[in-house]
Amino acid sequence: MKLCRRCAAPVTALNVILDRNGVCNLCHTYEQTGAQLTDTVRMAGLFRQRLELFRGRHAYDALVGLSGGKDSSYVALRLVREHGLKVLLFTYDNGYMSEGALRNIELVVEKLQQDHVFVSPSFPLKSAIARASLRRLGTPCIGCTFPGFLAAIKVAMEHEIPMIVHGRSPAQMFKELAPGTTDPFLPFLVNNFVERDEKKVRDLMKSMLQRLVSRFRRLIGGEMRNVPGLSSEAERFYAADPAMLDKLACSPEFLGYFLFFDYDEHQIKDTLEKELGWQRPADDRFMGHEDCLVHAAAVYLYTRNFGHPILHPELATLVRQGRMTREAALARLNQEVEAHRFPLASFKFLEAASGCSSEEMLASARRSQRLLKIFRWSLRLRHHLFRNWLSNPLPPG
Repeated sequence: MKLCRRCAAPVTALNVILDRNGVCNLCHTYEQTGAQLTDTVRMAGLFRQRLELFRGRHAYDALVGLSGGKDSSYVALRLVREHGLKVLLFTYDNGYMSEGALRNIELVVEKLQQDHVFVSPSFPLKSAIARASLRRLGTPCIGCTFPGFLAAIKVAMEHEIPMIVHGRSPAQMFKELAPGTTDPFLPFLVNNFVERDEKKVRDLMKSMLQRLVSRFRRLIGGEMRNVPGLSSEAERFYAADPAMLDKLACSPEFLGYFLFFDYDEHQIKDTLEKELGWQRPADDRFMGHEDCLVHAAAVYLYTRNFGHPILHPELATLVRQGRMTREAALARLNQEVEAHRFPLASFKFLEAASGCSSEEMLASARRSQRLLKIFRWSLRLRHHLFRNWLSNPLPPG
C-alpha cells in the first residue's frame, strides 16, 4: 500500500491524493489550516461567546451524547464542573455497548447529577438498521453514527437546547480535512471557527437535517417494508421535522469540544479516574474503542472494504499535527490485530444483532469495495481536472 511520505496517510483512503513527491493533499491542506486548528486561545473565546449567549436561558444549556467512553465522559465532566452548565446527557442505545460502557454511563450520571435521556429503539428496529448498514455499506458503523446523530438532533429540538456538544477527537474530526471531502459533518465543524450567526446556524441545520433524514430513509427503506410498524417507529426516533426549526427561539448547533480546548488522551483518562472514578477498559490501548462490542468486527470489515484499518487515517492526522512521529503511528497501527485476524466473538455478536451471517457481511464488503474503487477514481479525476479545488476549506480566522 502506498503511504504519504510525511504523515503515512494511506492512498486507499477516499480523499487521499499523493503529489509527485509522495506527499498527500491532507498534508498540504494542513499547511494552510494548521494555525487555525491549533489556536486554542482564540477558539476558547468563541466557546465563551456561545456560553454568554445561552447560559440559563433554556431548561438545558447543552446536550451531550454520553457513550461511556473517555471522550464523551470528559466533555460532560468539563461542561458541568468547569463551565457550570445545565446539561442534558443523551445516550443512544445502538445495541453494541459493553457492560463497562454502561457502568461508566451510570457512574457519570450519578456523579454529575444531571438529567439523562436513554434512547433505546426496539430490537427489531436496531437489527433492521444494522442489516441495512452491513448490506448496503459493508460496515456496521454507519448504522450507529447516523441514527445516533439524528436522534440527538431530535432530542435537542424537542427540548429547545441551543448547543449539542460532542467529544470527537481532533484526529477524528480532521482525518478527511481537504477540499472535496466526503465527510458530511465538516460543515458543522467549519461553523465552529467563527462567531455564532443564528441565521447561518439555522440554515445549515435545516439543510443538513433534510439531507440526512432523506439519506437515512433510503438506507433503511428496504429493511422496513416487510416488518409492520418499524417505519413508524423509525420516524418517531429519527425523523425530526426541519420546519420545526423555524418555531424555535434558536437552532441547536453542533460544537466539537476539542476544537476549542486541547486534547490529551492520557490526561483525559487520568482526570476521569480521579474526579469520577471512571473505569478504564481491560484492553486500554491508546486510541482504543473498547466500549463497542462489535468494534473488532467493524475493524476487520473496514480493512477489507477500504484496504486499511479504520484507525489509520486518525493516526496520520496525529502525525500531521506533530503529536506523533510517523514511526510511532505505524507501530500503533501494527497493534490493530483485528484488521487482519478474523475476530470470531465480535462477529458472532454482530450476527445475533443484525441477522446477517458473517459470509453475507464479507460479501457485502467485497461489493462495497468495488463501488468504492469507482468512487475513489472519480474523486481523483475531479482533483486532476480542477486544480483550484485545493483551496482552504476553513473560513478565515
